[in-house]
Amino acid sequence: MNIPWKFKSKVFRLLDKFPSGRLVFWFHKHLTKRAKKKVRAFSQSSAHPNWVFHAKNLEKYHCLSNIFEFGAGNHLAQNLYLSSLVEKQWLFDLNYMLDLDLVTTAIESLHSNKLLDKRLNIRSDKDLEKYGIYYRAPADARRTGLAQGSIDACISTNTLEHIPLEELEKIFLEVYRVLKIGGICSIKIDYSDHYSHTDRSISELNFLRYSQTEWESFNHSNHYQNRLRHSDYLVLFRSTNFEIIEESFVVCEDQILFEPDQSFLNSPNWNAISGKFILKKN
Repeated sequence: MNIPWKFKSKVFRLLDKFPSGRLVFWFHKHLTKRAKKKVRAFSQSSAHPNWVFHAKNLEKYHCLSNIFEFGAGNHLAQNLYLSSLVEKQWLFDLNYMLDLDLVTTAIESLHSNKLLDKRLNIRSDKDLEKYGIYYRAPADARRTGLAQGSIDACISTNTLEHIPLEELEKIFLEVYRVLKIGGICSIKIDYSDHYSHTDRSISELNFLRYSQTEWESFNHSNHYQNRLRHSDYLVLFRSTNFEIIEESFVVCEDQILFEPDQSFLNSPNWNAISGKFILKKN
């Protein structure tokens, strides 16, 4: 389904009038069908590259006992895949977004393609603990209540771009607190304009043409995009005491037919559409 991005922005403006993120999930599940499409993709025989990225990092740095993730989402396919590798996963969502039907579909798809060892019935959040998954929502990643130094690693997949910078600073200070010495953060970030995911007529960097004031009319809390660039995350992670031990990015290959707003031109690699980081607590 191709949805004109300005129309979609108006829909999210209406959804902003309702406090629960469940309405947004309903929109993705029943109107755009994006949630179902993602779960269908798990019928492939190989693991998603993002899952493999995290798994390799967790193994390389021997972080296999307790991991933490915020913004885990509704189907938990990534966490189910990692459950064969990791003893415990602590998942925090600001709003309750879990869909047990999609979780069951993910389990069946992963198991049938030998990406998951166990095929267990999941009828409640508590049942997820059979996979070593402890789901907490509503829960605040700025104040987790987890003990200091109790976590081996934090993983994040295409979540940070939805959080304002000032909140990211608080979250990563908390992540630093709960990580053990030598613990890591394995991070994948989507820098693209998320409206372009459902509107093929616009560039992956369309949102960079707008000033901050102009962008505010399209940027709503239920579909928030912070528009931070790769260099902004470098500053963020260093300011919250992490050592950046690996970082990479992918730039937009399409011809960009517009001039980005001046505020982005001074950012190195402003045309990146995704980035990866490995951070370490020393």
